[in-house]
Amino acid sequence: MTKQTESRIVDKIIARLKLRGDAQKVKCAREGEPDIVGEYYIRNSWLHVKFEVKTEKGEATPLQLNRIADYQAMGYCAGVVRSWDEVHSLIIQHIENWERPTTW
Repeated sequence: MTKQTESRIVDKIIARLKLRGDAQKVKCAREGEPDIVGEYYIRNSWLHVKFEVKTEKGEATPLQLNRIADYQAMGYCAGVVRSWDEVHSLIIQHIENWERPTTW
């Protein structure tokens, strides 16, 4: 099995996200910012997403994990992923666990 570079994994995930929304590689961002930002249309809603992409052996830094936690607290579907399958699982989990804010 060929090992994939982080850049190749990012490209594959962005291509899949663009089938039902939009996404782009984050460039020139502040340190620790996730690699991918976008929107994904699922179950009659737009979901804001941010993903930090790692290779099979890659690990997120504490700063990256803190940024992901901050985005999750703001309602984003965010996480550290290694493939489209992991992205899709996070999206489904986010949708199933999402609660509408009581201020709406």
